[in-house]
Amino acid sequence: MHLSHNKGFTLIELIVSLGIFSIVMTLVAGTYFSLISASGDMRTSTSAINNVTFVLNAMSYDIRSGACALGQCGSGNSFTFTNSLGATVTYSLCTVSLKPQICKKINGGTSYALTHMPVSIHNITFSSQTYPSTASPKASQTLTTIKISGIYLLPRHTQQTNFHLETVVTPRKIYIQ
Repeated sequence: MHLSHNKGFTLIELIVSLGIFSIVMTLVAGTYFSLISASGDMRTSTSAINNVTFVLNAMSYDIRSGACALGQCGSGNSFTFTNSLGATVTYSLCTVSLKPQICKKINGGTSYALTHMPVSIHNITFSSQTYPSTASPKASQTLTTIKISGIYLLPRHTQQTNFHLETVVTPRKIYIQ
């Protein structure tokens, strides 16, 4: 008697394995696309915070290398001073395309936004305090605190993320008598 051994799969085995494979691949693809979306959201939020941090650093540098007359720089949500090139610079809160942004104006010209659109600045405050020197009236030191708060909105979501940044700036001047 001769027994035959079939080497292969039945049609039902192939259909069941194909169904299991499809379910697993659907789960893997869903997870993959969720990770890609989360990665994009992370890049957007990192870009928004980097933009605000860059603006804060640029303002700090301008103020640090510039000068203001004693008590004349201002405080509140606007700050005016003379930069290292002798131009009058004003930083303030302004509205661009219905979103509050940090703006810069040079020599009384047109204001332009420094922050970009996913970022909405709710508040910017400058507070200056001058500390007189006992050695010379020219050597007084102005300490300026800059506080920025706002939100950024991820493009595909309605979730808002709040941020608060603060720095202290002093002019870098050497007074030699």
